Amino acid sequence: SADSALRMREIMFRNAPDVAGVGHGFLTDHYGPYFAYGHGGATLYFHSGMALLPDLGLGVFVSANTDNARAAVRDITRLIVERMAPDSRPSPVISPMTSNQLQAFAGSYRGDRRPFVSAEKFVLSMRSDLTISAGSDGSLRIAGGSEPIRLLPVGPMSFQSPENGRRVQFIADASGAITGFADGSGIATFQRIGVFDRSMTLGLLLAAAAVIAIARLVPRRKVPERKSPRPGGQAVKALTVISALVWSAFIATAIAAIVTMTGQGNALMYSYPTSPFLWALGLATAAAVITVLELVAIVPVLRSRWRAMPKLGYLTAVALLSLTVYVLWRWNLIGMKL
Repeated sequence: SADSALRMREIMFRNAPDVAGVGHGFLTDHYGPYFAYGHGGATLYFHSGMALLPDLGLGVFVSANTDNARAAVRDITRLIVERMAPDSRPSPVISPMTSNQLQAFAGSYRGDRRPFVSAEKFVLSMRSDLTISAGSDGSLRIAGGSEPIRLLPVGPMSFQSPENGRRVQFIADASGAITGFADGSGIATFQRIGVFDRSMTLGLLLAAAAVIAIARLVPRRKVPERKSPRPGGQAVKALTVISALVWSAFIATAIAAIVTMTGQGNALMYSYPTSPFLWALGLATAAAVITVLELVAIVPVLRSRWRAMPKLGYLTAVALLSLTVYVLWRWNLIGMKL
């Protein structure tokens, strides 16, 4: 009925007050002063968008069967509306912020429409992480998505793009610290991530683990036993060599898995999990187990008559490897979590 049709466009939920709301099957939006409702959607090779503007008696539907048309479908819809109603073009009313105020929003963010408990968290995060920085022109810049976005402040926690009208509202906790933001579409939120959840941190730690493994495998000049007695040293040395081999195998396999999966593009949807990725997960678990054994070996190392520098080197290496295991666990890469 007409009454039911009208009720379907009523807003039932919002992720934040200043972003679009969700109706009963419809997403809502505003083009300038004009209320709109409709829906967009996509698969790997198909993108569609629909916007209905009752006040203009206008409806726009755009669809494309290619994998790179997401921005085109969105922009064509907006440009048609702007051609039919010029006053719908974005004209944000700026609420200027200082550089220090803008810095409060800077950081790394990850979308919440993603896996949380499986290794797919790592695979999808390679494409979905965003970095927000403060621009010199009083704007925020979003990088890492399909295209860079410039946002101008239009309220204490709200920003809008002067190019396409996209709105973003940040979310804070009880102390006022920024914890994330709601995308203007109304269907996505992004969580602020800490240093241990950033892909850069994982990469740096794996690089450190590779250096440790190589250093442990490089032959060293032997010190006469009478000058440096090391009870139990041979067992610990064997453990470090095994650890170096396992970590080297894991890192090499992980690199191969990342290169393979990145090269597949959308075809990864049909081949995941790839064989190199499965091997990498298995070796990551093995590396975690042997690192635990190295932690246990700290006690005999400290009690031994090793010189100060070898002890310090062992403790430093084990600390870095343990931290790497912890970060791998946060990324769901320990324990074959498929």
